[in-house]
Amino acid sequence: TTEIYTLSLHDALPICRDLEVALSKAELEVVLGTPGPFVPDQLIEGFVGVTVNRSCRCRALTVTLEWYTHGRGNRKTGAVQTVVVFDGDLVAGEKGLYPFTLTVPPGPFSYEGTVVSLGWRVRANADLPWAFDPKTETTIVVVPGVEPLHSVDHGPASLSRRGSNGLGDVATLVVGSLFIFVPALIVGPLSLGFLLACVGQPGLANLFPAVITAGMGTIFTYVGYRVVRPAFIRIMARRRISVFEITVSDTVSPGETVDVRLEITPRSDLLAEEVRVELRLAEVAVSGSGTKKKTHSHKETLASVVLNHAGTLQARRPVTFSGTLTIPDAVGLSFAAIQNSVSYQLVGVVDCPGVFDPEQSVHVKVVPTNLTRGR
Repeated sequence: TTEIYTLSLHDALPICRDLEVALSKAELEVVLGTPGPFVPDQLIEGFVGVTVNRSCRCRALTVTLEWYTHGRGNRKTGAVQTVVVFDGDLVAGEKGLYPFTLTVPPGPFSYEGTVVSLGWRVRANADLPWAFDPKTETTIVVVPGVEPLHSVDHGPASLSRRGSNGLGDVATLVVGSLFIFVPALIVGPLSLGFLLACVGQPGLANLFPAVITAGMGTIFTYVGYRVVRPAFIRIMARRRISVFEITVSDTVSPGETVDVRLEITPRSDLLAEEVRVELRLAEVAVSGSGTKKKTHSHKETLASVVLNHAGTLQARRPVTFSGTLTIPDAVGLSFAAIQNSVSYQLVGVVDCPGVFDPEQSVHVKVVPTNLTRGR
């Protein structure tokens, strides 16, 4: 008799790794002179240890410094430096140490988030002809430096911006409405027609077309509702204010205190419990591709400051609120790669009891402290 065993991917991967090691002609190990963390322009010094199992030719023994994303989305990598530390013949039984030196770039920096994270690693690889290429890696942490290491031009120090003009919400509202009304105009009559055709017909099988049609209509209507609702709320809230501007620095740093100013002109008298500014985080990670593509997101309010407490904003009378917002020390730096991003917004909020709260937002970039000093 023949017995068939099945293995899960989780169980199969260690076996494949052990098989690769057993068949490999050499084994590698990366040893760093210091574990870090490392800052921009700092040297990473260490060596690659090579244990030769069988004599072979090595085309190139390379060491690469690279960043990589991990989390719920597709993994992305970016190699920033590769050095060749050896090429030649490897003799069975020998052990060799090959030193290397790498330089830490000015970013991106290590980040641990909810749906997306970014890490760094030093990876060694031996190119062996007609054999498994042995490889190994060790992870490191890259953080911003305290003092500026070189000057970087980040453009204007501050911007006065109105934020979104609402055209995107209008387009979203139109598209979402199509998902709601088109099924109502087409699927509804079809379902009714199928039901009328089933009158007097025995068996439940005749109801199948009507049930399927009604189900498809329900799905389209639900999708349309999920698309329309947030856009409708933003449009209705925005209609209460004719002018809503935010003036703030376009780059901020962890631990920094930034000046913010809101300029508001209501269309009609507006009762506000408070006027505040919030710093909001948005993480986005995309997994899969094609029809299995899925977007994961995480949003969180990291800090807020109240600029004004309860009061009435009079119609068509401009009013200005000013204050300072402290960026949390532990906030991560802005980062964007293909299908993975960490971004921030400063959002002005007018908290109105019993109605939609008008909001206006602008994007800000969180950068290392040494890049915002001297603005």
